[in-house]
Amino acid sequence: MKKRLIICADGTWDEPGQTDQDIPSPTNVCKLAVAVLPFDKEGISQITSYHVGVGKRGGIGDHFFGGAMGAGLSKNIIDLYLFLALNYSPGDELFLFGFSRGAYTIRSLAGLIRNSGILKNKYATYYKEAYLLYRDRNHDTHPKAPTAIEFRKKYSWPDFNIKFIGVWDTVGTLGLPFNGVKLKKLQFHDVDLSSHVDYAYQALAIDEKRKPFIPTLWKKQPTSPESQILEQVWFPGVHCNVGGGYQNTGLSDCALNWMWSKAESCGLVLDSSQKPRPDLQGTLRNSMLWYYRLLGVKIRILGSELPGSYERLSQDALTRHELINDYQPENMLNFLKSHPELIIHS
Repeated sequence: MKKRLIICADGTWDEPGQTDQDIPSPTNVCKLAVAVLPFDKEGISQITSYHVGVGKRGGIGDHFFGGAMGAGLSKNIIDLYLFLALNYSPGDELFLFGFSRGAYTIRSLAGLIRNSGILKNKYATYYKEAYLLYRDRNHDTHPKAPTAIEFRKKYSWPDFNIKFIGVWDTVGTLGLPFNGVKLKKLQFHDVDLSSHVDYAYQALAIDEKRKPFIPTLWKKQPTSPESQILEQVWFPGVHCNVGGGYQNTGLSDCALNWMWSKAESCGLVLDSSQKPRPDLQGTLRNSMLWYYRLLGVKIRILGSELPGSYERLSQDALTRHELINDYQPENMLNFLKSHPELIIHS
């Protein structure tokens, strides 16, 4: 019998049990991970693997180098891939979720799967070789190159697909909070949307202004099947108002509620007692702390990568605009003028 494998990668410095002003404040990734039921009504098992964000595995050094410099990304990706190699069987459904740097991690994992396939259980010990093949920027190791094809043929399952990827606010071209830092060992060459993904959803923050937190959007590939679904929806709030991690969850529950319904529509079974409770008048936090102000402000441009990005504006954002007089984000209003037809009910 098939099973569902659910992989959840949290954001930088995020973990279960974290607090905001002494109040428990898990992210949306964590909330969704604990809401996954072990079985559906047909008895299909749902196995979840949750990973804390980079910067949370060790002491002060890991906190800095993991959070600020991106160290730990490779280990997280390898750990997630090894979980798949040990648990995957043909026909299983894969659901991948991530927030912030965890979103980048999940997208890199999808790139690794595209390049090296999913290892057969008996070849799980070849996970390092699979990762090195993925990390090699040589043209000869491209997914369609003979070296990659031969590796997959020898060690991986012949058929693999990712049913669902859901991410909240992927930031930074390299997944790093400081985009000017060029560390080759931390760069990954494939966070594009693979043609092997059936459904891809991303929730994006309208009001995030920190310059290092430029969002990384997907675009459909020319080789993608017509059946592939991509939606990237803009929600009210800053980075953690969308991905979670603040004590006031009114806004982050809006983005979680949307992702929750998308995942359920694709077959994932979640505990209804933990369903999010959106509040469109929830607190919109100021993420521009003094050290980010030193780096400058970057207003996000909605719709800048249309049409291939399949961007939409959440009805939640428009409703908040109608409910709260001083919620007048210029970038959202410009999008409304240019694309009034691209509003979706979330």
